[in-house]
Amino acid sequence: MIRAEAGRTAYIVGSGGHAHVIRSLLPHARIRFLVDRDPGPDDLLQDGFLASPDREGDYFIGIGDDLARRRYFDRLKEAGLRQPPCIAPAAWVAADATIGPGSFVGSGAILGARSRLGAGAIANTQVSIDHDCTVGDFSQLAPGVTLGGEVTIGSGCFLGMRACVLPRLEIGDGAFVMAGSLVVRPVAPGTRVGGAPARVTIPGAAPPFGGAA
Repeated sequence: MIRAEAGRTAYIVGSGGHAHVIRSLLPHARIRFLVDRDPGPDDLLQDGFLASPDREGDYFIGIGDDLARRRYFDRLKEAGLRQPPCIAPAAWVAADATIGPGSFVGSGAILGARSRLGAGAIANTQVSIDHDCTVGDFSQLAPGVTLGGEVTIGSGCFLGMRACVLPRLEIGDGAFVMAGSLVVRPVAPGTRVGGAPARVTIPGAAPPFGGAA
């Protein structure tokens, strides 16, 4: 796992709430914001820094929109720039957990034994990921989400605040789980579910890459 190094300069893409949360957690003495507002998925015009980037810096994407975050991640990766995860000091991460580049682990979050958090994924404040779970690339778990053991979350999913997924279930790529939902059965790719127990609300209507609606 690439680790953030306090001796480097940290560069944050974005300037909204998520960007400033990242700022508050970084150990770096030198931190720069690279855009003056949060860009959306079709607003990638503020990235002139890629013309002559600091190749000794650490780069973080402080954008909540999953599609925009993925596009910036891909561009930084193509440029060969370092994207370590941002891990809050108050998070607890098992020694054998795996955390992908460009991911975020918020304060009070727990990543259990043999769990995996994919590239560019967000495990927000007080998220609980139990043992042997997999959270796919660019998926987002909002504050307070709980995953039972051996849960598999696909890529580009969004789980709203306080959603709970029972053990050994699978949520397909691009699915959207509404806040407060209790997921008791598998969720098909691209499906929006909500309620307790969670039921399909609009099949195939989830936003692309799990971006919040």
